[in-house]
Amino acid sequence: MGDAEAYSDFYERSYSAIVGQVFVVTTDRGEAEEAVQEGVCAAVVAVVPVSRYENPEAWVRRVALNVAMKRWRRARRGDQLVQDAHADTGAGQRGGNDR
Repeated sequence: MGDAEAYSDFYERSYSAIVGQVFVVTTDRGEAEEAVQEGVCAAVVAVVPVSRYENPEAWVRRVALNVAMKRWRRARRGDQLVQDAHADTGAGQRGGNDR
């Protein structure tokens, strides 16, 4: 069995289960799917073939969860920056009309 065929088989066997597990963390199916796809891509380009690991699915799941958490942190940080910028402009401090 060639590498491409092995990865294809792995993807077909594992994709749905990993998406379901990552969905529990992200609560967004699209985010979960994207994170898992990035994890699978990372497995394809890994220096050491993931197929040599005892549990390749766990490796992909860990990568997918890392991707999801990185995106969540980035979104939270972006929200915080917007709130800080809004507070710095004095918006919301005047109460009522600007006149």
